[in-house]
Amino acid sequence: MIRAVGFDLDDTLYDHAQYVGGAYRDIAAVVEQRIGIAAAEFFARIFPDWQLRTSRCDRIFADALTHYGMYAVELERELVRVYRAHQPALTPFPGVGDGLRSLRAAGLRIGLLSDGQVDVQRRKLRALKLEDCFDVLVYTGALGREYYKPHPDGFAQLARELAAEPTEIAYVGDNPFVDFEEPHRMGMQTLRVLTGEYREIHPGLPVVHRAFTEVTHAIDWVLANRR
Repeated sequence: MIRAVGFDLDDTLYDHAQYVGGAYRDIAAVVEQRIGIAAAEFFARIFPDWQLRTSRCDRIFADALTHYGMYAVELERELVRVYRAHQPALTPFPGVGDGLRSLRAAGLRIGLLSDGQVDVQRRKLRALKLEDCFDVLVYTGALGREYYKPHPDGFAQLARELAAEPTEIAYVGDNPFVDFEEPHRMGMQTLRVLTGEYREIHPGLPVVHRAFTEVTHAIDWVLANRR
């Protein structure tokens, strides 16, 4: 019996490229101001590079600055600060808000488990207008970067705060590298949505119970199988 549902945030409830694109435009504007490289040109280098290398690559800014012969540690750090300070305008995937409300109406508790800087993730959730859809919010950044998924502590905290046994929880995520092995080991139902930057990577993971092309399809499955 499923009594609770946990969700990842980025690329599960909305297209993370919205945030990255907006933040990279902020960064490109700073680069133009600071070192004179046209904002459009710098953006055209870093955004496709992120799309190719995914968020697992932490050298996007460093490599772009090196390409122009302008790399400096402090400048790279400034671009990271700009990225984290971005004020996003975000839209959830279609049907997400209604789907979350349907889960709650069905008596299920709903939690969010998200990596990243706490203030950044909170800002995203606020921009999405989804804050009131969750009973539990777990930000692993509050524990420290070493506790980012796949570390088990975030999943364990999610289960505790949802007041459910792991076997009574469905966990919905998108990232094949961090989202599924630990909740699968704990006994949760692991539901993968094939959306976002990782959608074509490792399509047939053995630690994923079911995969869906849209998060609303995963929500519909939970509603149909909660008893």
